[in-house]
Amino acid sequence: MGEKNRQFLELLKKPGNDKCVDCSSKSVEYASYNMGVFLCPTCAGLHRGLGVHLSKVKHLKLDHWEDSQIRRLEEVGNINANRKYEERVPACYRRPGEGDSSVLRDQWIRAKYEREEFIYPEKQVYRRGFMEGYLMKRGKDGDQCKSRRFVLQESEDSLKYFIKERKEPKTVVRISTLNVYFAPEKIGIPTSLQFTFPHGSTTRHIYVYHESAETISLFNLAHLSAIYH
Repeated sequence: MGEKNRQFLELLKKPGNDKCVDCSSKSVEYASYNMGVFLCPTCAGLHRGLGVHLSKVKHLKLDHWEDSQIRRLEEVGNINANRKYEERVPACYRRPGEGDSSVLRDQWIRAKYEREEFIYPEKQVYRRGFMEGYLMKRGKDGDQCKSRRFVLQESEDSLKYFIKERKEPKTVVRISTLNVYFAPEKIGIPTSLQFTFPHGSTTRHIYVYHESAETISLFNLAHLSAIYH
C-alpha cells in the first residue's frame, strides 16, 4: 500500500470523515482539496458543477495528490467545514440524505457553498414570509402546462394562483393545510412540485414546475418556513 493511501485511510478514520460531508453517504470516494472535505460520488459531481473557483475535486485513489492538498484535508475535515458552512441552517431546511433527488442535493450544496446562506442568514429569502413567481402548472387533463402566477403569503396563511393578472385568484389554499412534495415522477421533470390540499370532501393535487431548480426549491422552502413559524 502506498504512503498516500495510508494517509487517506487514517484521515477517513477521523470522526465525520467516514461519510459524505453533504449527504452523509458512507460511500466516500472523493474529496474537495481546497475545501478540505470528503465526498460521495454524487455530491462530488455536484461540487464539480460549482466550478473549480469554489470546489476542486479529486478521486481518492485514481488521481494524483500533492502533499499540500492532503495537508489541507488534515487541517480541515468534514466536522470543521460543517461548523463553518452549516452554522445557521434554519429549522425549515431539511438536510438531504443519499436517497434524496439530485435537485435537492444540488440546491443544498449551492445554498451551502455558492450562496453561503448558512453563514449569512440574510440571504435566506424564503424566510421572509412571502414568495411570488410564475410556475408552469399542469392542466387537469395532464397534457398541457401553462404559466401561472403563484403568491405565497405567510401573514394571510395563503397560497394563491392567478390565471389573469388583474382578476381574483383562481384558487386560494391555506398554507396550514397545504403539503408540498418534490414530484419528478409525476410529470417527468426533476424540478417539479406537487401541492396537495383538502378541497371540500376530497383531496386536490396541483402539479407545477420551473426550469430553474433554485426557483422551485425556494417555493418549497418558503412553504416549510411558513409552517415552522
